[in-house]
Formats: sequence, C-alpha cells, structure tokens
Amino acid sequence: AGAAGAAGAAGRVFSVVGAEEGAVGAAGGSSPHSEQIRWILTPTLVVILEGFLALQQARFERVLGQIYPLLCALVECNDARVRSLLSALFLSKVGPAAGAMLPAAPSAPPRRV
Repeated sequence: AGAAGAAGAAGRVFSVVGAEEGAVGAAGGSSPHSEQIRWILTPTLVVILEGFLALQQARFERVLGQIYPLLCALVECNDARVRSLLSALFLSKVGPAAGAMLPAAPSAPPRRV
C-alpha cells in the first residue's frame, strides 16, 4: 500500500510539474507563477524520487507501470537534482526491470567479413 500510495502522490506532483513545464514551453518563457510552483514542488519531487530509489526492486516493479510515463515526462525537467535522480532511477531500477523483459544480448559481437 505504501508504494502504491507513493505512486499516486508522485502522479499528482508529476502532473502539476509537467503541466507547468508545458505551459512554460508553450509560452516561450517562464512566468513568475510557474517558477513559484516549480520552486515549491521540486523538493517534493526529490523526496519522491529518492523514495523510489530506496524501494526494493520487486516493490518498485509493482508500481513501475503507473509511474513510467511520468518519469519519462520528467526527463525534460530543468532542475539538475531531478535529472540526476531520474538518471540514477533509470539506471538502477528501470533498466533492470526492463532487462527482465528484453531478449538476451548476443554473447559476442558479430564478426566482420
């Protein structure tokens, strides 16, 4: 229940941040309102992403389907802390989860003739 609750909370925060990022991009600049929202929500995003990093892999994989599109949307976030945490999350949690679904890589590269 804790991981699912965190996924729901993350979804709400991600959607607000994503809407603000989209509004800023569409307007071609940054409004004081969007900057204020980003300033308020970024620490919350950092805590949520750190929480996802701390989850055991099996628990993370249970919520991955719900949060994956949101994580992808955050890739364009302007905050370096958020991007750094996203990178760590994709490398340490999403990658291994996807690896279980991907076909095995060839053991040796193809030979050139």
